[in-house]
Amino acid sequence: SMADRLAVMGRGRVLQVGTPDAVYRRPAERRVAEFMGETNLLPVEILGTGPDEKNLRVGWPAGEIEVAVPSCWTGPLSQGQRAWLSIRPEAFRLGPPPMGVHRFVGVVIGAAYQGATVVYRVRISGDAEFKILSLNTAGSVHAEGETLDLWVARDDLVLLSQ
Repeated sequence: SMADRLAVMGRGRVLQVGTPDAVYRRPAERRVAEFMGETNLLPVEILGTGPDEKNLRVGWPAGEIEVAVPSCWTGPLSQGQRAWLSIRPEAFRLGPPPMGVHRFVGVVIGAAYQGATVVYRVRISGDAEFKILSLNTAGSVHAEGETLDLWVARDDLVLLSQ
């Protein structure tokens, strides 16, 4: 069991304080994201604000996506700035996406059957490789080389400072 509030420290200073769920789902920085569990970290570049000014457009090898401006961001946000995009392995969903989510197409490069779950390694657009944790409700595992439709809800894309 875990406490109802926790603090993550690094190099003698507090990096983030909050509930376990809040710190896991909305880490303040890369070190916190990595400490709290597995995550896919992608280097991205801030391209500008979205049409509503509440989101940022970021670029990465597979194209451009919009992410929410993080509430815990420290420092300025400027075009051309480098950052990290954190996506937890369990945030990915397989299959056709609903409206308003980010869709990706990937190729399975590895699969590890774990009974109730399958851990996939999926390559998206060149070198971008993701670890994906999927419930094994169908009782089948996607084969290496198979193309998958994947999607992630916008709330599961977390922008982190460099």
